[in-house]
Amino acid sequence: MDVEAEWGKSDLEVHLKFMGDWGITNLTSACGWIATGMRWRSAKRSTFVIHTARGYKDNVLAVAEGQVDMALTTPIVTAAQALEGRGMFDRPCPDLRAIAAMPHRDRMVLAIAEDFAERYGIRSFHDLREKKPPIRIVTGLNDGINHIGFVAERILNAYGIQWDDIRSWGGEWFEIERPPKAPKLVVSGEVDAIFYEAIMTWHWFTDRRQMRFLEIDEPQLQSLNQDYGYQRAFIDAGEFRGLARPVPTLDWSQWLVLVRSDMPDDVARLMARVIVEDRDDFEVKYRHIPVMESPLHYPIRPEELWKTMPVPLHPGARSYYRENNLLGGEI
Repeated sequence: MDVEAEWGKSDLEVHLKFMGDWGITNLTSACGWIATGMRWRSAKRSTFVIHTARGYKDNVLAVAEGQVDMALTTPIVTAAQALEGRGMFDRPCPDLRAIAAMPHRDRMVLAIAEDFAERYGIRSFHDLREKKPPIRIVTGLNDGINHIGFVAERILNAYGIQWDDIRSWGGEWFEIERPPKAPKLVVSGEVDAIFYEAIMTWHWFTDRRQMRFLEIDEPQLQSLNQDYGYQRAFIDAGEFRGLARPVPTLDWSQWLVLVRSDMPDDVARLMARVIVEDRDDFEVKYRHIPVMESPLHYPIRPEELWKTMPVPLHPGARSYYRENNLLGGEI
């Protein structure tokens, strides 16, 4: 279907502000794709503004506080914490609603270079606490906005390790905002461990420097779930060199398309329609990458997009999925 032929035929005039990430990467690209599809299907006077941001707490609050109409954030638990006013958020944001959850398979995990782990006898978080090695770790900014640094500290806390303990042992934190630089620091030997997400980008460097992935134990997983809503997920056996068995850690999946409950139903419905009908326009940007190494875990399956819980769907989006028989047994 030539969607450009629809331009100007709709009476729906919208003026929307979107928020992505740093500018040319995944979340901002998704904003551009959705804006394009909505532009062709709305009145010619419609306008779309895309703001750059960081993709975490800042994006969620921008929607909740009305600074923008839609933002993408990752993982889903970031917005789930905001709904309830826990974790990174000091007050509930009950008006948050979702349009879709874009497929993105990711994990948050601590991986220590095998040579360093062998030297100090580190096979678990318990070993890390007891042996207190002078470990240099790269992670996200722990500034209250970037979710990576926040959860890294909470995982350590679950084992009785404080953030400043790393420095007291003679180690060092390397805090960086964007994932691509982190593996380079591991390969160069500037750091001994990586405590990060974006594991789909790790294959190249784990072939150069073998890593030991630390499991999060069941009591700590349950505590992190109860206190913050984090979910268990596994890194598969054989997914990285030397990984002989699945590693339980935290799920860091999905790009959530987030709006407020006061978005008009017809606008939310159109946004869902664009995501379903124009999915090939976005997916094609990733198909040259092996799926296990791709940020977008393609293909985009329309029957899965509505699975945004615990963040509830916007009624307008739900009506679109229902009318197109995409909800399965859900109502």
